[in-house]
Amino acid sequence: MDSYRKNPSKETLFSEIYAEYFRRCCLYAQSYLQDQYLAEDVASEAMMRLWENWDDSFSPVQRKAFLLTIIRNRCLDHLRRIQTTLKTQEDLTKISDRELSFRISLLESTVPQELFVSDIQKIVNSTLERLPKQTRLIFQLSRIENKTAGEIANELGVSIKTVEYHITKSLSALRKNLKDYLPVILFLYF
Repeated sequence: MDSYRKNPSKETLFSEIYAEYFRRCCLYAQSYLQDQYLAEDVASEAMMRLWENWDDSFSPVQRKAFLLTIIRNRCLDHLRRIQTTLKTQEDLTKISDRELSFRISLLESTVPQELFVSDIQKIVNSTLERLPKQTRLIFQLSRIENKTAGEIANELGVSIKTVEYHITKSLSALRKNLKDYLPVILFLYF
């Protein structure tokens, strides 16, 4: 029995070290990781690495230093991963914030009415250019110069029915080409 005490087996020494240092290793890891379960995992890994790398020539101080080095390195690895994750999240947040600010400023600088008026004006001009010359002239006299059908008929030497026909024809063409904008026009102006 005495010889057993003088030269304890690897298993016996490891059991003694485990019993004495496992809790201390957990507390050391937890002081940096702030997570009890993760600290226990790190301490367990350190103990396993000590077992796997057991060297009978190691002194008790060297074994403690080995455990502390493993725990230190695992804690550093974990904390660096967290730091990298936080940095990535911060970068993504900055990008999202810049994009959001851009969209807000774009929306603030956009006046929908002006956009639609510009688009509508282009469609009106394009539609009027494609109308026959007399239809376009009668429309301009009626809608732009605000002349009555009778005034236009007298000015051009045509009947009122002819003036009404050309106004109806031009309004029909405009209605057809502006059909997609009709809800917007109703929303903005009525």
